[in-house]
Amino acid sequence: MTLEAVFTAALARLWYHETLDRRVILAMALLTLGGAALVLDRADAGAGQVLGLIVVMVATAAWGVDNTVSRALAERDPG
Repeated sequence: MTLEAVFTAALARLWYHETLDRRVILAMALLTLGGAALVLDRADAGAGQVLGLIVVMVATAAWGVDNTVSRALAERDPG
């Protein structure tokens, strides 16, 4: 799901005070709208389908947390 990038950028803004310019904010909005369109497209498929999409959204949020928390490790020189 595309929401991993949204969660990562939002958490980087909150935790590390990263600056988000208009392009990044626009990209985050478009990614969020795309994710919402996927959920709304499958909303009529039943509660099980919606529950699965919510679980995937929570997983992408966890992935965003992982990306943000492990930032310091990723920036280290491997040598």
